[in-house]
Amino acid sequence: MKSKVHASQSGTKWQHSIGMFAMVLFLTILIGSLILVLNLAHQSKNANASSSISYSKVAASQVGVYVGSNDGALFKLDAQNGSQLWRYKTKGNIIPAPPTIVNGVVYVGSQEGFVYALNAADGTPKWSFQTQSAVLSTPLVANGVLYAGSSDGYLYALNAQSGSQLWRYYTGSGTAAVNAGTVVVDNGVVYGSSSDAVAHSYLYALNAQSGSQ
Repeated sequence: MKSKVHASQSGTKWQHSIGMFAMVLFLTILIGSLILVLNLAHQSKNANASSSISYSKVAASQVGVYVGSNDGALFKLDAQNGSQLWRYKTKGNIIPAPPTIVNGVVYVGSQEGFVYALNAADGTPKWSFQTQSAVLSTPLVANGVLYAGSSDGYLYALNAQSGSQLWRYYTGSGTAAVNAGTVVVDNGVVYGSSSDAVAHSYLYALNAQSGSQ
């Protein structure tokens, strides 16, 4: 785990390596008037490893940058100098969708099917909820409810404070594998889309409180 601070003509403020596979990925983040360039330089521990490689996009606030790694860890980095503030190890891989930060809580999904809620300040876990497959989309929090789509085909509505399930809705038809994507909530209605293994796509609108159509 390395962090470097630069003062050069290029304008790079800092870069941070979280050490995985042989690839360099630069991410530019705008936070107010501050532009950050995050450098993820990965070195493979085992070139013959059969495990899949996933990339996590970042989420940023005035106080920190949040990014996941392929070994299943979520990091918080200092927005000013890139130093590591905390690290939380999940039960699997962080998926390629950025976390959601709401009211001091970081919400993130993972490849093994969990949704996690962590204290944004220190990374301590508040709760976790397990679906039946990978959570491949960014969780959405609206009016105290967290909405998360899973590859098991269900859209889950959870209490954002406790993680308890309020309802779930199957977004496809039949028994084909379905991936429920990111949703939006407007005026008490949840709008979303999903797709299945045989190239069918679905759009749906649900009551945000009950999950009924």
